[in-house]
Amino acid sequence: MLNPWTGLLGQPTTAPPKAGPTRTDKIRCLLLERGPLTTTEIVRAAPDAAPTTAWVKALLEPDIKRGYVYKHEGKWHLAADYDPRLPRKIQNAITLLRQHGYTVRREA
Repeated sequence: MLNPWTGLLGQPTTAPPKAGPTRTDKIRCLLLERGPLTTTEIVRAAPDAAPTTAWVKALLEPDIKRGYVYKHEGKWHLAADYDPRLPRKIQNAITLLRQHGYTVRREA
């Protein structure tokens, strides 16, 4: 909700722009749509997400650790059981538990 006084004080009255998909989200979508791709193919298909080949692995590193993405024979693959809604569901569950007084910690 916007503060009605901001317009009177000379501050902008518009809400900040909503965040769009992240660079990693764009790469995941590309892999969902096109299937396994090489690093170079990802850079060519989505230069706004990963401007160089070094960016691809750096952006996918958290997904690699979680088992969402893996590299086989030079191509990046999404795990067969990958659910694009899973990270959001996990975050929502963590938020709910914390709101009710639980302590949540990450297991290795």
